[in-house]
Amino acid sequence: MTEPSAPHAPPSPALAQRPLQGLAAPDASLLIEAWAELANAITAQAVDTVDHLLRGLELLQQRGRLSAAEVEILARPALCLKRGGMQSQQIARLLRGQVRQTHEKIDLADVTAAALAERCETLAALGITVEQQLSAAPVLVDPTLAYGLVQALLDWAIQHGSHVDIAVAPIDCLTGDPSATAVSSSTTMYRGARLTLSVRAGTVESAANPPPAHSMPWLLAQRLADTDGAIELRQDAAAAQLRAQVTFVRAIEPSSPPSVPPA
Repeated sequence: MTEPSAPHAPPSPALAQRPLQGLAAPDASLLIEAWAELANAITAQAVDTVDHLLRGLELLQQRGRLSAAEVEILARPALCLKRGGMQSQQIARLLRGQVRQTHEKIDLADVTAAALAERCETLAALGITVEQQLSAAPVLVDPTLAYGLVQALLDWAIQHGSHVDIAVAPIDCLTGDPSATAVSSSTTMYRGARLTLSVRAGTVESAANPPPAHSMPWLLAQRLADTDGAIELRQDAAAAQLRAQVTFVRAIEPSSPPSVPPA
């Protein structure tokens, strides 16, 4: 009978860090591409699984096995998972550069109002209250990108509180001044816009722990801002409140005053 062999000693750190002889180091670009494909496949499977689950819940409700209230409770986390998966797919497309932009002059207040109107029923069902202060704020941006950014920030906000204050205001791109004086002098200023979402946290403790930078909605918002190239995005936490601030810094040139014909 052979004696059991002694356990192998762990390799030294220097040896562990040294590549194996005869094996080429993997190409970083190939690894990134492989992981991107894997993440996309996992996301697609998760979204498809959630769709099957939702259809099953609907069938059980039709057969009287579940009430509408029970279906809503069970479907809510599944819908969150599906939305996260779809956001992951959006991030992957943005990273691959599969987005065409067409910059147009639009009103950020109108875009924000449209996003809120689409989510009105969902926000009410979740018990989320929203206070709006939307001032006309023209920006030069791709409309679809701007709409997606507002939606992503709404997702971020409702993860962390049940009351959201959302404001849109024009700013002077040269000074960052959102004051009434700067807003009124539209013929002499280069105008941008600022979108602010403030979330009132449930407790002081939750405010003291700001949301993780790697949360899916925030990652999507960051990627959309980076794709545009002229949107500054930041978040902070203070006094039981979380805040996200988005500044559109692609200036719209001031309109020229009407010429006065000679007498």
